[in-house]
Amino acid sequence: MDLTDRQTDRQTDRQTDKHPHRCQRKAKANQNTAEHAPTRATRAEHKERRRGRPPSRSQSNQRGGTPRATGAKRHAPEVLSPDVVALGDMWVDRLNAMLDHMCTNPTLCHQDWRADNMFIGADGEIVMIDPQIAGVANGAYDIGYFISQSTERETLQGRHRELVQHYVDEMAGLGHALDTDQVFFDTRVAVGLCLMYGFSSYAQYDELDDQGKVMTLKLLRRGAESIEDFDSLGAVRELPVS
Repeated sequence: MDLTDRQTDRQTDRQTDKHPHRCQRKAKANQNTAEHAPTRATRAEHKERRRGRPPSRSQSNQRGGTPRATGAKRHAPEVLSPDVVALGDMWVDRLNAMLDHMCTNPTLCHQDWRADNMFIGADGEIVMIDPQIAGVANGAYDIGYFISQSTERETLQGRHRELVQHYVDEMAGLGHALDTDQVFFDTRVAVGLCLMYGFSSYAQYDELDDQGKVMTLKLLRRGAESIEDFDSLGAVRELPVS
C-alpha cells in the first residue's frame, strides 16, 4: 500500500462505521428500564443514519430497510461471487448474531488493525497508532479486519490458517491458551462482519472522486475475496439466531 492508497483509504474509511463496542455496552443496556427503550432506539437510529451505518435488524424489519450491499451490486457486480451476495443479503438479519459472537472470548482489541496504522522499525518491531476505538472484543476481530482490509489474496497465498496459528502461538507465549479451530472459526465470522467496510461506502459512491472510487472497489474486492477464502458465509450460517 503506497502513500496515496493510505491517504485515500483514510478518506474513504471515515464514511464507514467503526466496529461498535457492543461487548462494553451490553451490560449497561441491560440495566436500563423498559420504558426508556423507545428513546434509546430513536437516538441509536439517528446516530446510525448520521454515520452511514447499516440499520440494525429491528430497524430494517420495521421500515423495510435493505443492506447497503445493493449499492455494491449495482456498481461492482464483477467482484461479488454468489457467496458474497448471499452474505450481503443476510448481513443485516445476522448482524446481532455476528456481534454477539464477537463478544465471546474477550480480550483487548485495537479494532482498526490495518496497514496504514502500523509503523515498522528497522528491527521489525511494529508500533500501532490510531487507538481511539480500541476496546474489548474477540481477538479474532483484529485478525479478520486486517486480512479483509489490508492484504491481497496473492500475498496470503492460501496461508490463512497459518496466520491464525501464528496468533494462537503468540498468545500462548503470553500465557493464554487458545484453541486454533475456535479462533479460525471466529476469524471466519469476523471476516463476514467486516463486509460492512466494503459495501458501506457505496451508499455515497456517486459522490466520490475517481481515486476514492478505486479505493472503494479495492476494499470491496479484498473483503469479498476474504469471504470466499474463509467460507465466511458458512460460518455465519452456523451462528445461532435469536
